[in-house]
Amino acid sequence: MKKGIGILLALIMMFSLCACAKPEEQAKEAVVNMIESLKSGEYEKAATFADIDATAALGEDEESKKMIGLMFSGISYNIVSTTKVDDSTVMVKMEITNKDMGAVMEAYLGKMFEIALAVGEEMTAEEASAKSQSIMTECISDPAIGTHTELVDVKVVKVENGWQVQSDEAFTNALLGGLVSAVKSYQ
Repeated sequence: MKKGIGILLALIMMFSLCACAKPEEQAKEAVVNMIESLKSGEYEKAATFADIDATAALGEDEESKKMIGLMFSGISYNIVSTTKVDDSTVMVKMEITNKDMGAVMEAYLGKMFEIALAVGEEMTAEEASAKSQSIMTECISDPAIGTHTELVDVKVVKVENGWQVQSDEAFTNALLGGLVSAVKSYQ
C-alpha cells in the first residue's frame, strides 16, 4: 500500500513539474518536434507543431515524396536562445543548416537545359515530367552540393493545445536550404 502511494505521489509530482515547464522550454520543444518530424518524413505530425498544411506541399507520386524527403533529411539546427515576449509568445533564435538548394537549382537548370537541347520534342509531357523529377532528385542527392546556413528568429505562440511555430518566409527559406531566395532570384 505504501509503495502504491509513493508511486502515485511521484507521478503527481512529475506531472506537476511538466505542467510548470517554462514557456521558453515548451516553445523550444515545439520547434524541435516540428523539425525532427520533417527530418523523419512525418509531415502531418510536423503540421501539428506549426501553422502549415503539410498535405498541400506534398506531391502525390513517389518521386515527389522522395524529393521532399531528401530536402528535409539533412537539416541540422542549433538553438541559440529563447526569449519570452509575453505569456503566449516566445521567440526562438536558431541556426539552421540544410542542403544548399540554390546550388541544387543551378545544377538542375543546367541539366534540364542540356536535355532540352538534346531531346527536342521527342518526349511526351509525362516523360518530361518524370525526367525532370528524376534530375531534381539526382541534384538534391549530389554529395558535391554544399550547405546553406541561416540564423533565424522563429516565432512560437501558445495555442489551445500547446505551442505552435508561426512559419514565415525567413524560417521557410532556412528550412528549405535557401530555396525561397533562390527561386526569387530567378524571377
